[in-house]
Amino acid sequence: MLVSLFLISNTIFGCSCVTIGNHSDTAQAKSGLKNADYVIRGTVINSETVYLYPYEDDKQLDSISRFRFKVTKRIITLKVSSYFKTKHKLKTDTIYIQTGVGGGDCGYRFKIGSEYVVYGSAVKEDPKKEVLVQMETNICTRTTNNINREVDLLSLFRKEKFLKP
Repeated sequence: MLVSLFLISNTIFGCSCVTIGNHSDTAQAKSGLKNADYVIRGTVINSETVYLYPYEDDKQLDSISRFRFKVTKRIITLKVSSYFKTKHKLKTDTIYIQTGVGGGDCGYRFKIGSEYVVYGSAVKEDPKKEVLVQMETNICTRTTNNINREVDLLSLFRKEKFLKP
């Protein structure tokens, strides 16, 4: 009985991507570019699993409860070859991208050694930093390993091609 109450009271949310409006590739690329903080091209050089504890600093919880809930994420190290859009000036050619592990958390499954155009959002960071330390992406963005097609679509919106870091 107690187990069934526990199962009923928990809510599980899966990944759901919604596209609104025009579904053409050009319209979706324009929308993806508008909604992203960063559009970066590069090659994955590392991928690691990390565990985040969102309630670690919550002083209202006891020490056991603070670490009971954990979120599993992947941190991707990307060697940047060029960029199309950035929120902050890139002063390094290596960035870190946070994504889920895949499945119901919308995580993008990157492969080490593969090249991607990554659309992402800035992760909350120190506003004094001028270097992109970390961005976040998922399968609901236009992130892709179909490089030539994506570069061609992006070139419709700006005369300059991708810029070097």
